[in-house]
Amino acid sequence: MRIIDLEEAKARKNGEITVKMVIDNLEEVHEKEGIKTIATVVRLDNDEIYISYSNTVTTEVVGLLECGKQQVINDMYEEG
Repeated sequence: MRIIDLEEAKARKNGEITVKMVIDNLEEVHEKEGIKTIATVVRLDNDEIYISYSNTVTTEVVGLLECGKQQVINDMYEEG
């Protein structure tokens, strides 16, 4: 029996991207292509910012975060 999360289904239908969708996509990428290095920045339910990254040189982490920042900025310009 398959359990359906109605909130997730509604969000998907509305074209929203949820935290679960991002995590599921990341797991799929990891299984198919492998992930060498990861850096994450999240806002917890209590509004605290949580940062984590895999074992790598910290300058690489900074570079990954900068690439992510630039992609978000590019996406903003494409939307507007």
